Amino acid sequence: MDVFWDGPFFRAASFDHVNRALSRSLAARNINVVVHAWDAVPNPVPEDWKWFLAHRAGFKTADAHVRHGWPPTFSSRMGPFFLLQHWEAGAVPKSWINPIRRYVRRVLVVSEAVRDMFVAGGIPAEMISVIPLGINPHHFYAGGPRCERWDRYATRFLFVGGLISRKGIDILLSAYQKAFDADHSVILIIKAVGSQFAYDDASILDALEAFRSDPKNPAIDWITDNLTEEAMASLYRSASVLVHPYRGEGFGLPLLEAMACGIPIIVSDFGPAREFVPRENALWISGNVRYFTPESYESQGPGWYFEPNEDHLVTLLRQATERLPVVHSGAEWSQSWSWDHAAEELAAILKSEVMPREGTTKVYPEKAVLWRAPGRSPSGYGQATRLWLKAFQHHGVAVRLLDIDDPVVYARHEGIDVAAWEDVAVPSGTPAVQFTPGFALQSDYHGPNIVYTMWETDEWPHSWKLQLEQADHVIVPSTWDYEKALRMGVASDRLSVVPLPLDTDKFHPDGPKLWPMDHRFRFLSVFDWQTRKGWDILLRAWAQAFRSTDPVVLILKVTKISTASQAQQEQWRAMRKDLSNTAPIVLLDSVVSTAEMAALYRSVHAFVLPTRGEGWGLPILEAMASGLPVIATDWSGSSVFMNRKNSLPLAIDGLERVPDSEPFSLFRGQQWAKPSLEDLIEKLRWVFGHYQSLDALRNEARRTAEDYHPDRVASALLSVLESFWA
Repeated sequence: MDVFWDGPFFRAASFDHVNRALSRSLAARNINVVVHAWDAVPNPVPEDWKWFLAHRAGFKTADAHVRHGWPPTFSSRMGPFFLLQHWEAGAVPKSWINPIRRYVRRVLVVSEAVRDMFVAGGIPAEMISVIPLGINPHHFYAGGPRCERWDRYATRFLFVGGLISRKGIDILLSAYQKAFDADHSVILIIKAVGSQFAYDDASILDALEAFRSDPKNPAIDWITDNLTEEAMASLYRSASVLVHPYRGEGFGLPLLEAMACGIPIIVSDFGPAREFVPRENALWISGNVRYFTPESYESQGPGWYFEPNEDHLVTLLRQATERLPVVHSGAEWSQSWSWDHAAEELAAILKSEVMPREGTTKVYPEKAVLWRAPGRSPSGYGQATRLWLKAFQHHGVAVRLLDIDDPVVYARHEGIDVAAWEDVAVPSGTPAVQFTPGFALQSDYHGPNIVYTMWETDEWPHSWKLQLEQADHVIVPSTWDYEKALRMGVASDRLSVVPLPLDTDKFHPDGPKLWPMDHRFRFLSVFDWQTRKGWDILLRAWAQAFRSTDPVVLILKVTKISTASQAQQEQWRAMRKDLSNTAPIVLLDSVVSTAEMAALYRSVHAFVLPTRGEGWGLPILEAMASGLPVIATDWSGSSVFMNRKNSLPLAIDGLERVPDSEPFSLFRGQQWAKPSLEDLIEKLRWVFGHYQSLDALRNEARRTAEDYHPDRVASALLSVLESFWA
């Protein structure tokens, strides 16, 4: 069985600890495990972490994909998807429910307490399996080395956890101060977890310092350094008792580790501790369950937490100085709570869910491809992906989609249930095509790795170089990007040109319109709201080309205007004031379907886009397919299919350096086009005045666009893949 495990791995955090322990324990059971770490690799790498470096994979097909991290995400699923997820605060957020129901094969939780929270949130109980956490009994055991640093104190209380309210550190400090004073031979040792990356604990550290500086208070000490498991075990053995007065907990791994080291505990009488802490091994803190309505998220049910009784905790702390429970944690007990035991239970669940029944085998298609790309978004990459999926199906090729889009953000498009493409079974090592911008590429694929990408400025970013060198083949959509790839060092025998597909059946001059034509001549521009698209040049040209009395209107179909940089939005507001006396401008910023977009093209007379650079220029080609006269910059990717017979190429005044103020950092320092303002003004006026004479140009534009129908361009892509299938 192949398992792909992703999440954080290389921090001293609980998520990382669980990922390291469970994934490696699975691998020890003859399961082929590869890991995908969300975080950077430390330097130097601890010796016992090098295994994870040797078993890394950026992406791959797998029999099962386990994800464990925060927050939960649902994109880029490599196989049947298992979500190992913690929660501590009552009913889980409502935003999790639909994606879990739709995309997750099984939810894995670490306790019955967490299971109840998912059920309260709306997840069916039959979708959830409990996999309790474990310990390494070779590190955590009674009678081993211990730290003698605090031996002068008769009773040594230990707290291990994040310095946050949920862990109860505030109530512990208050109870400890009430229970003892400086004359008592006691010390509270605090091992802070997560202080380097997860929890904002500056205020509590200040409080600890103030507590220690008061001569009337009992002794206190704390550790914020990361410790190895051996050092943590030594710390537990140095304590008299572990204190964990939590308000909410998913499992409580320090409780298990302390008991394995023979240390009794004082713990909240609530939640997961009841599931694995024997009653006789602990002093149980009474308290009350409090219910609340979440403010930062919606949930189907209430949130809840436990409020420990501080007075009772005071009593238990004092009792611990006189009499403590005896913990019996022999080898048999430790093994029943080991990571190996947890991995055994997990392996059984994974195999029962994804592996063929005995006597049957998986049958894979003869020709298959793994397609890693945006699959749901309305971007050019997303639109092309959905066309490629159809084209592969038409040519008898099985394709497995690894969608890097977040399915929670993007709804289905074009009636294609892309989730079905994500479930197509292909064998391990299937040729993979990464159809993404270079900055989204992944390395460490265990099979042929084909990069299909493009870029909008004069050179590819240098940061792409390593990814391109590791690729077995590189595909670009145009000769313009082909030349840039050569300059980047990609050898010509590893380089192919495959144009992007266009659905010319939908983008067609004939068909419904959004509104009937009237006396006004309509120009349309379609773009993301960013400087590269040249909207500022377009608006300046519009203000000079036409007066308010001219029967013309400019329709701007834009996306991402609400997320534009503050400088861009201020520039837009300033320009709108200057445009108050010009011919009207209409701004459309709603999300529309492809059918509605095609109808919009048919509802206008001409298209204009003075872009500073395009990787391909999909809206330009869509407009041409719709039979529109097109004014667009004569530079970059779109210049491949534009010429003076099928469009009105816009002259440029050379290239200019991308300003340092450009929000997208990868563009900075590169060059893009400087579209000619004068030529744009002239062409806007000319198209308006000569529209009736442009039939030949419009027909040629349509003929050009038909060359990019998916059935016509698919052969070029299939010929690249044939060599890898062979």
